[in-house]
Amino acid sequence: MSQRALAARAGVRQPLVSRIESARQQPSLPTLQRLVNACGFQLTVELEPLPDPGDLSLIDVTLPLTPQQRVDRLLAVHRTARRLRESVEAARTEPQ
Repeated sequence: MSQRALAARAGVRQPLVSRIESARQQPSLPTLQRLVNACGFQLTVELEPLPDPGDLSLIDVTLPLTPQQRVDRLLAVHRTARRLRESVEAARTEPQ
């Protein structure tokens, strides 16, 4: 999708899309949400506490899992990251 098409879909100006794409400007959260929605995605923001390196609660959560469950969780994260990366690449390579 071209910058002009994305800007039109998101209701912003094309120069703004250019500045965000080239990392010359960081979008506000509402602008980012509009851009993400214009690309057919939903932006989800969640708050999670940062893990404390000395916090053993992560061990408590993981310890009861079987090795296969641990691998399955890791693979699910990997698949999600790969799909996101592929989506970004596809958006970048769409004809303008």
